[in-house]
Amino acid sequence: MLSGRLLLLLVIAQPLVIKADAIPEPYRTISQKDVSYRVLQAAVSRLSVPSQDPLNFWSTIANNKSFPLFHRRVAVFQLFKRHVTVGTRLSKIRDLLDTPDWLHTNDLILVDEVFGRIPLDYNPNDTIIAIVVLPEEQKNKSAIYLRFQGHIPLKQFFPLAFDEQYERAEDYPVVQIGFSEMQDLL
Repeated sequence: MLSGRLLLLLVIAQPLVIKADAIPEPYRTISQKDVSYRVLQAAVSRLSVPSQDPLNFWSTIANNKSFPLFHRRVAVFQLFKRHVTVGTRLSKIRDLLDTPDWLHTNDLILVDEVFGRIPLDYNPNDTIIAIVVLPEEQKNKSAIYLRFQGHIPLKQFFPLAFDEQYERAEDYPVVQIGFSEMQDLL
């Protein structure tokens, strides 16, 4: 009986190995760290609509610092483009982001006045938050704009969106989403 337990432990202790063949295209290409920006964009363009991605596919890449910044940025944009729609609640966005280590409080901008163009409609009765995605100084300032129904103070937005322990009676819905995506020319 002891040898049976020992054998069971040896089977459990073996690492799970997923062969590259098990990941279908274009996800296989997207999940490779060494692809160029152009190859990555070509793979993204072949994704099916509606989304059939595993929920953590994009957040895993976005949170992985061993991927190049442009790759992680594409992952963040695809996460929002493919999984956040009008009506998505802030709590759902929190779940999709999966404790983002790429996002910091200084990457969140409350848009309370508009001087110029933003990729969505301005409504003074709603809250517009711009999420600057993995900014690079003097280079890339791509952003995702979310308009939520009602007023959310910026100091409350960060814990409301990203702290799993934060409890709030209201769960704000997205009423519009917009993208300002600068292309990385790599």
